[in-house]
Amino acid sequence: MAGYDNRTTSAWAGVQVYPSARAEVYANLTWNRASAAIRDFAYDGGEYTAQLVGLDFPLHSATMASYSDLKFSRTGVNGGMHYRIGDPLILNVSFDVGRFDDAQPFLFDATGRYVQAFAGLTWLF
Repeated sequence: MAGYDNRTTSAWAGVQVYPSARAEVYANLTWNRASAAIRDFAYDGGEYTAQLVGLDFPLHSATMASYSDLKFSRTGVNGGMHYRIGDPLILNVSFDVGRFDDAQPFLFDATGRYVQAFAGLTWLF
């Protein structure tokens, strides 16, 4: 018999302003925290008449339960601007920065920071 526990908490705040008829500026802050795990996981070897070679049921049960743990938090800020250069042409600029904290690495530790930037032009037909 096994159970599954999970908990997720999220928060978000954003602002969007129009400093002029041609410009839009925005910013968002996000925060997420999550944890999940299999609990009370136990292989039942009682249905076999003899112990199967190479299978240690208590060891496999303990290993599987801890292998499934997930626990992380993420904080991110993104923002940008859209500026109408002319009637059909818009300049788009955005950025995204954040931090990911992996408190229970799964296959590898994903803790770290990230930074992204984007700039482009949009032509409206």
